[in-house]
Amino acid sequence: MRRRLHVRAVRAALLAALAAASPAAATNGAKPIADGARAQGRGGVDVALAEDATAIASNPAGLAFIDGQRVDQTLGLILPRVQWRGPTDRDRNREPWLPVGSFGFVFDFQEPWHLDEVLTFRDEARSELPSRLQASYAGSPFKFGFGIFPVKGGNVRLNFTTPFWDADPDAGLDRQRPRYQTISQEVGIHLALGYRLSEKLAFGLSPSFVLSRLEVDQPLAQPTSILKGHPVGTSGLTYADVAPFQGIEQIEGLSDLDGASTFGFRVKLGVLWHVNETVSLGLTYAPPSYTLDYLGRVAVDLNRMVAKVDPQGTLLKPVVAANTGIPPEDQDYRGAYNVRLKPFAVPQEVAVGIAVRLPRLTLGLDLRWLQWSQANEEFRAELTDGTSPELNELTGDGSGRTQAEVPLDWEDQLVVAVGAAVAVTDWLVLRAGYNWANNPVPDETLQPTLPAIFTHHLTGGFSLWWRRLELSGAVEWALPVEQRTARNLANRSYDGTEVEAELFWFSLGIGASF
Repeated sequence: MRRRLHVRAVRAALLAALAAASPAAATNGAKPIADGARAQGRGGVDVALAEDATAIASNPAGLAFIDGQRVDQTLGLILPRVQWRGPTDRDRNREPWLPVGSFGFVFDFQEPWHLDEVLTFRDEARSELPSRLQASYAGSPFKFGFGIFPVKGGNVRLNFTTPFWDADPDAGLDRQRPRYQTISQEVGIHLALGYRLSEKLAFGLSPSFVLSRLEVDQPLAQPTSILKGHPVGTSGLTYADVAPFQGIEQIEGLSDLDGASTFGFRVKLGVLWHVNETVSLGLTYAPPSYTLDYLGRVAVDLNRMVAKVDPQGTLLKPVVAANTGIPPEDQDYRGAYNVRLKPFAVPQEVAVGIAVRLPRLTLGLDLRWLQWSQANEEFRAELTDGTSPELNELTGDGSGRTQAEVPLDWEDQLVVAVGAAVAVTDWLVLRAGYNWANNPVPDETLQPTLPAIFTHHLTGGFSLWWRRLELSGAVEWALPVEQRTARNLANRSYDGTEVEAELFWFSLGIGASF
């Protein structure tokens, strides 16, 4: 009991931190293309630059080259546009905008702070220590960081009918437009260390707690094999065996997964090498996150399914009545379950980058590989302690235990990012970038509420400097993309449907070096 209370207390504390970070949105797969306004403005390029506190998440080796202390706060606004078109209906995303934010703080225990210069805007002398890029630098080789950054997520809400939810006069059912909504929030709380081996070479380490929350309120679809109950004693015959004779291809109904949550751990390693004053090279690696199973509660409603199969109450309901003792007129195929979900790991990631710094021009190129094939293989849930005897009868031996699976089968992703920054004056920097990534979502498992299908991104940004303060802005445009599923393995009701998506992301960041 004491251990259970400790786990609940830790989970409550972590969820409080998660609540402070709003959902991100799918851009490179389900991940943002950048961790801050600077990198976003140049197309996500940051592996070989990593020049502000967002290096905690992008390349922790960059911390070792930051002079003094550094803090960066970024706030963003995401405007997603998702439209679904099917044979019986169409709808567009009903969540018009999403807020998102990040925070990073880099500090050194040996170097003095210069808050007075930041707060008073006075022309005071900078630190007498030479830059960390100079061989004469004699300060501490260590830098430490703390940050909170979005990892992946999204929020899409649609209302539409499919052939199953369209009118069925024979069963006495009206046309119904159920809600399709998936809210995914995943945030990383980082502790980071950067260590400078020489004036040109540094290593970095950034372990993080990964906090996740998932809500899914939409119709469910499962193969008839989920009906493992036995209608006739111990004959071995199951409800799934007789389903094809009733013309049933899949089981459909409503489900509402409310606030399933979990947490896990991840680490990122980084190397940054300043080859000379012009060229720098970066390398990062992160294994898949280790994440515990999601735990939550789900409500299930199969009343419409039963009404379609047995509109007169003379086929299925008498059998259920004989096995449960519940009269047909009193049967209710709605219930709630405790749910344990297989977690969606943050994917394994490898990134390399090169940057070229000229007197007023910086150019960068990043290549990134994301192993979505292992992270998003399937959606698998174990349901226990079902409250509906009728559902328990259909799905098993009456114990209220069953499993549900939805194939995802995402593919691995290659990301190519190119960006540039131009110092127009000593106080103004302009940025531009382009980010390309192959679509990891197969046609056969496309979900209207998980449109992680963006390929092309155009970005732009700026920085305004006032002594030790920096104001940065960025805009990202994920160009419109369409994807069609002819035959959907996750839900046959999606056969012959199409998803169109577009996204705008606006960011504003404030940074200070002290």
